[in-house]
Amino acid sequence: MKAVPPPPCRHHCAPTAVCFGRRSARIATLLCLLLCASAVAQQDIADRVLKLQHHGIGIHGLETRSGTGWCVDAGCSLLATNYHVAKEGLPRKIGGAKVQGVFLASGPDDESAVWIMTTYGKWLRCNPLNDVALVALSHPLFPGKPALAFFAGNPIPGQELVVNGFPSGGKQEALTVKFLHMVDGLLEFSLPHEAPAGLSGSMVTDQQGRIVGMLALATDRSAFAVPVWSIADAIRKFRPALYGQMFPDGVPKPPELQATMFSRELLATLGGSSPEPVLPLGYLEEGLGQPFPTLVAPPMRLVTTRQESTDVRELRRRAQGMIEQMANFKALQTLRLNTEGKSELTWLHELYVDSGDLQFRTLDGGQPLQAVPFPHRRRAVVPGGEWRELPQMVASQFKLRVQEIGDKDVGGKRLRVFGYQASIEDQVCEVRFRNSGVFWSRERQFPVACRGEVWTDDELNVLRISQELEFTAGNVQLLQLAVLYGWLGRDLVPVAMVVRGTIAGHNCRADAHFSNYRRMEDR
Repeated sequence: MKAVPPPPCRHHCAPTAVCFGRRSARIATLLCLLLCASAVAQQDIADRVLKLQHHGIGIHGLETRSGTGWCVDAGCSLLATNYHVAKEGLPRKIGGAKVQGVFLASGPDDESAVWIMTTYGKWLRCNPLNDVALVALSHPLFPGKPALAFFAGNPIPGQELVVNGFPSGGKQEALTVKFLHMVDGLLEFSLPHEAPAGLSGSMVTDQQGRIVGMLALATDRSAFAVPVWSIADAIRKFRPALYGQMFPDGVPKPPELQATMFSRELLATLGGSSPEPVLPLGYLEEGLGQPFPTLVAPPMRLVTTRQESTDVRELRRRAQGMIEQMANFKALQTLRLNTEGKSELTWLHELYVDSGDLQFRTLDGGQPLQAVPFPHRRRAVVPGGEWRELPQMVASQFKLRVQEIGDKDVGGKRLRVFGYQASIEDQVCEVRFRNSGVFWSRERQFPVACRGEVWTDDELNVLRISQELEFTAGNVQLLQLAVLYGWLGRDLVPVAMVVRGTIAGHNCRADAHFSNYRRMEDR
């Protein structure tokens, strides 16, 4: 029998073996055609995926931020990427074409918007299901090339998908992943290794080369993709004629997602967790507005805990444990400042504690600050790190006189109440104060007398601390604050804080809310 080699295969797809016989030759030919079709399909996909790099100033100076975009239409005059990639910054030109417009499918006012942290440490507020942006170019990048097909259905659990993007802003890669399941409308799939930066906005395709989604978020070994219906909805909003051509039958939003409510697990993955408050927020301001009572027992000057009761010593130990638990984390702090007769001012900061060192940073990735700056107002009260300083004071300041003064019933639960106080000579409590004029400003920090209460559960876990600072001179008549704590897993962290003051007869207040907690080792 004469050996019959398989026919040559175009597109440089080499046969795997030389087969004998006509049947074997047909099988080899079919195999070659299948391999060639797969290679051509993958090459078509690769040609339509582009690197998006933006150079700008960040925390560490000049930074290069990378993402991925891909062609939506035939000829490639419209790209798709993530909302958060577009907000991080896009280049002025992509593939030689000028960027003529950017259309954002989400934003801070979007329904069900939540805080998310980008790979480059910037906080943004958007709806994760609408994490889509369309980028219009001045001219088509690939004239004559047809658009890729979309698959609007859900993949099958365990199905292999391909993520096409530019990890770390380097060479393009086609990363094979496994689809797991749908999570609150997003596609979740497993990753073979930890995902680097730059994959946001990547095209996700099935083995047939159809687009099934767009990668939006990657964690250590898993990732989430925006579904096709969300990408199609953005095209419908901003390019209705193109939408009619690409999706003649429409791609409706699933009815179960009409009122989107994200699970706590997904929110924790997106932007961190929020603590579970033990006490209702209504108890935050209980007792504020009137001077706190002083302790009636004879004053004590302690230099050791031996003279304190067993419960007070245990309270100090629990407070020290709180400080150790809060040694390494990041969180969002929302500040609302209000002065009588003035409009409310809202500030957002990221606070982070690294090895016990507290710093603040603006959400746009600005320079770290040691303290929240004073606003440009004549009178205002501004909270700082009191949520951490108060338990630290209870734990380690032995000149602070502490004693149990009673209990309180909250929703059928018994809370134990401890009172504390210190004189100005003890130098336990301090206040940061700023005087300013038209052309000058002076800031100083000095000790004051203080008193307050600590509320605990039966196990002496600290749930609330309040404090009043006593001024003997100046135009500050009253300054009080309180902090509520809640459980974040097995740790107690601040939930909310309020500071109230009367300055030159004007009532001032500041409210702080804490959310989106992340451990420093988390991404």
